Amino acid sequence: MANTLPNVPPQASPDQQNAVLNQVIDYLNQQQQSQVLFNTAGNPIVSINNGSKGNAGFTVYDKNGLPLALFGQYPDGSIALKVAKSGKDVTTAATGDLIFSSANNIFKIVQVGTINIPITTAGGLFQATPVAHGLGYQPAMTAFLTFTPGGPSTRAQLLPYVIDAIGGTTVTYKGSVQAAVDATYVYANASIDASVAAVVFSGAPSLPIKYYLMAETAS
Repeated sequence: MANTLPNVPPQASPDQQNAVLNQVIDYLNQQQQSQVLFNTAGNPIVSINNGSKGNAGFTVYDKNGLPLALFGQYPDGSIALKVAKSGKDVTTAATGDLIFSSANNIFKIVQVGTINIPITTAGGLFQATPVAHGLGYQPAMTAFLTFTPGGPSTRAQLLPYVIDAIGGTTVTYKGSVQAAVDATYVYANASIDASVAAVVFSGAPSLPIKYYLMAETAS
């Protein structure tokens, strides 16, 4: 429940005055260790704690008063920002019960874009016009071909995409689609055999590549 400071009773005796004053002093001392905001149901909403009472840091609670997110120091001494799944206590949640943890080394996406490779049914080597990303460094990248060969765009094919033709026990290379990035541009190209281009990519004026650039560098 929320802390409520008492009023001094009318015509209070010295002992009553001292009791109220001591309650106020105790409350103020507690505020140096932790501060909590409560909702109308009396459950905590947010709290700040110096570590003398639980985990040190800034805690956000769900509507039932369960710690849902904490930016601070955990019992093992680590400092992190963690957010738990609904119904889980972030202070004790296992890794699988977290939807975010800064303690994990995760890629951070800083740019998303599309680059198109123009193609023809004659086959050959096709190159997209490079796209400037403006990041000033060579980012880590992941890219997907968002065109499904032989049909509509119903899947995303992780690049590089190697096109093979299987005949009996023989696998024949028929082409590939790939993307690359340097400190200035995003690139994409495709090498497609004429026999594949005329059938699989018939009617497709270009191959759309969706790419994700990361805050982390490729080096």
